[in-house]
Amino acid sequence: MNNFLHLLKQLHLEEAMMKSIHPNVNIILNGKERRSSKNEWMRYIKTKVLNRFNRVVQFDITNVEIDKQNMSFHIFMACRKYNGEWFFTEIHVNNIWKNNRIIQTEYKTINF
Repeated sequence: MNNFLHLLKQLHLEEAMMKSIHPNVNIILNGKERRSSKNEWMRYIKTKVLNRFNRVVQFDITNVEIDKQNMSFHIFMACRKYNGEWFFTEIHVNNIWKNNRIIQTEYKTINF
């Protein structure tokens, strides 16, 4: 769990997710639940967040709570679009772990 958090803080988002997420993960995105493969989830993240049109300028992880099977935290990101426009995103994440892998992840995103 701590290695996952360390990779996130170093902005190695893709590496953290690829190493830590179970191949078939249960995703709850803004209250909508779906079963997904790790590769589908990574494709979604790459097209929505880690794409060539957005650049993460500032990234901060706060409110970290870890117990035996749960990890929750908030991510605050300041991003800049290719046209120079700024946008700010707050992401609330709750991961459920089993056998050192994330089996369920809940994301709630708020864009400003």
